[in-house]
Amino acid sequence: MRAVLISCALLIVFGALLRGADPIFASLVRLPDIELDVIASHILVIGFFAWIVGGWSRTTVIEREHATRQESTPYFQLGALDVTAALGTLNVLFAAFVFAQLGWFFGGEQFLHARTGLTAATYARQGFFQLVWVVILVVPVLVGTRAVLQPGQALARRHTLLSLPIVGLLGAIIASAMLRMKMYVHFYGLTTDRLYPIVFMVWLAIVLVWLSLTVLRDWGRPFAAGVAISGLAVLAILNASDPDAFVARVDVERAAHLPPTSQPSLDVVHLAGLSGHAVPLATEAVLAPPVGSEGSALRKADDAQRCQAATMLLYRWGPNSATSVRLDRDAAWRLWNADNAIALRAVGAHANQLRAIRHTCKAPPADSH
Repeated sequence: MRAVLISCALLIVFGALLRGADPIFASLVRLPDIELDVIASHILVIGFFAWIVGGWSRTTVIEREHATRQESTPYFQLGALDVTAALGTLNVLFAAFVFAQLGWFFGGEQFLHARTGLTAATYARQGFFQLVWVVILVVPVLVGTRAVLQPGQALARRHTLLSLPIVGLLGAIIASAMLRMKMYVHFYGLTTDRLYPIVFMVWLAIVLVWLSLTVLRDWGRPFAAGVAISGLAVLAILNASDPDAFVARVDVERAAHLPPTSQPSLDVVHLAGLSGHAVPLATEAVLAPPVGSEGSALRKADDAQRCQAATMLLYRWGPNSATSVRLDRDAAWRLWNADNAIALRAVGAHANQLRAIRHTCKAPPADSH
């Protein structure tokens, strides 16, 4: 009964996430519609108060000399059947999901439209964050089941043999998520909100590899330290690489290779909302020659975006901006920031041109940004 309950819980949680991540997999697997956020909130609240009330009640009925356990035997241990059922369920579920991904990977947009009725652009917009949650939740499942195994080398070996395929299948799921995000960026461009989940997914891949080298080899003590160190290293690299500038360069390069459409291929308003080394690129994009013929819908949309972007740049980094005013005060050196200095210099050098763009069209109020 315990093995069945564990398997059903894992199947419902991970199955619901994978069904939400991919419409092709959802068409192959039928699970009851469950609101996981509601269930999780109820479990947390009920568990918290049950823990407090149960602990208080226990101390009222058990004498103090018997309240402490004489042995350090854990309350809950998993046997061979429990481990096989739980990890076997995850292996089958993840293998089915990876198999479902092969259809769109090899069949392309024609297969997607025939199977789900979606275009590649629409398909790329969904599912990435559900896949991130799948990888996040698998790590505590593998670590937790390893910690509560019954003593014995044979059971530990079985846990390792069942966990390694899960790690491999998660690698394939991560690759699928990355390909989906790449396709999403191709259609819609890159933003910092899309860049940070990609970096987080890369860090999760590092954590899975580290888990395989430590926990699954009965060397679990350095696992937590390695996770923390790798996370700090990823943050340091991310900070040094200037994510805003990277996003701006990717979007500018992407726009240069796209054919003209009814809408501008470069979102200069988004670029104007970035900081640091991205501001010079945003300024150049706003001052670039307009696209589309005079009076066309493309030209009108491009002019509206340029006007809004010019207003944002002047409001944030212009000579009369709040940042510039603060730096003119006494002891302003305490507020100096290299990225802000680059942005102020780039906008200040082209302030008159940006004002001219702002005055040629009906711009929204600056305080709306």
